[in-house]
Amino acid sequence: MDNLEEITLRLAWIIDELAALPEGPSPDRFRLLKEQDALRARAAEAAVEIDADRSTASLESELAALKRQRRVLANSRGGYVMGGGVESAGRVGAAFTALHGREASDSGLGRLNVRISHIEDELASRNARQ
Repeated sequence: MDNLEEITLRLAWIIDELAALPEGPSPDRFRLLKEQDALRARAAEAAVEIDADRSTASLESELAALKRQRRVLANSRGGYVMGGGVESAGRVGAAFTALHGREASDSGLGRLNVRISHIEDELASRNARQ
């Protein structure tokens, strides 16, 4: 199961299975959570490979769109100001998620920050090679 689509389908199945389990610890829950963690890691690796094959212009375009989306989400929550706002804060993913915890993840900001960070890393890597 190396295909990102297959991994995503399996993750969806695991979520359904976890939801169907009774509350509390169980061997089945532990097994499913362990598989979920492994699949998430493989999905992240697959996404990095896909990004490596994309053009710089495509990545820059996605990065700009994600930053706009992050700004809209942050402002809709009342925002937060760190030296002039989200854009001037630079890489805020880990710090922002740590400060705002579950609220950031639930609103999508956590996922946006992670994706932004991955794209920035890929672009920085490309610039270093030039």
